[in-house]
Amino acid sequence: MINIEDRILRMEQKLDRVLNYIDNLTAPSPYNLYEWLEKWLEIYRKPYIKPHSYKNLCQVVRIHIKPNIKDCNLNDLTAESVQSALNSVKTTRMRKYTYDVYHASLFQAYRLEYMRKNIMLNIDAPRHIRKIGRALTQEEQEQFLKAIQGNKLEYLYKFYILSGVRMSEAFSITTADILQEKGIIHIAGTKTKQSDRYIPLFLQLQELLQKIKPLNNFYFPYNANIVTCNFKRIKKKYGFTFTIHSLRHTFATRCLECGISLKIVQQWLGHSKLDTTANIYTHIQNEFEQQEINKFTINI
Repeated sequence: MINIEDRILRMEQKLDRVLNYIDNLTAPSPYNLYEWLEKWLEIYRKPYIKPHSYKNLCQVVRIHIKPNIKDCNLNDLTAESVQSALNSVKTTRMRKYTYDVYHASLFQAYRLEYMRKNIMLNIDAPRHIRKIGRALTQEEQEQFLKAIQGNKLEYLYKFYILSGVRMSEAFSITTADILQEKGIIHIAGTKTKQSDRYIPLFLQLQELLQKIKPLNNFYFPYNANIVTCNFKRIKKKYGFTFTIHSLRHTFATRCLECGISLKIVQQWLGHSKLDTTANIYTHIQNEFEQQEINKFTINI
């Protein structure tokens, strides 16, 4: 039979556990939102991603998170406030990227018990339908090449068309990446492991690079802001409707038009999956197929 003193002791222990639970529910987190985002970027992202990707994450925090949500203790953060902040991001593309940063950083805080609950469970992930870019037609390509004559970034734009690299990939190319004896160029990719790759040193590429005087061993010592602003001025002046990324599509399309296999084009572009290349350039394949069909004749 349990005596009265043991019963009282057990009741006191249960009461202590309840009080501790209540204290935990109301206790503030050791971090405020802004402070935690900086810590998350520095400790949990920077060591594991490429510098360019880290820079992009920092820009998402600086441009699309901090201006749209007030700094507060993590445990005072609500799903409603985060949802409202996400709704303030104008484009669906950037809204998706911003959501990914919220989701990863706040879930990490929850796992480390810096937050009482994972509020991202109550937020709908924004939908973004990726637009498939287009290549320049032969006529557009000729018009563009005429438009950039004498432009300070003329060689860079030509390099995009002749190599198919992403905009930021060109900025890191140095003299050490040009392997003349092997006839290849090393491209330090910015996305998947496969995006770090080698492409042939085509004759036109070789001739182009010979015209460039590298600065501190870098062929294209620019940044995304300089290139984007320059390209916008060209578009406005000449009424072009394509984007810088269209130059990458142009390279791939010219390759396919020359009969280069889709698998090789995939490797040169740095796509991790053949399906990615195939989905983007299906229309080119269909055009080739139609041309081959038109050749079919049998005398019977």
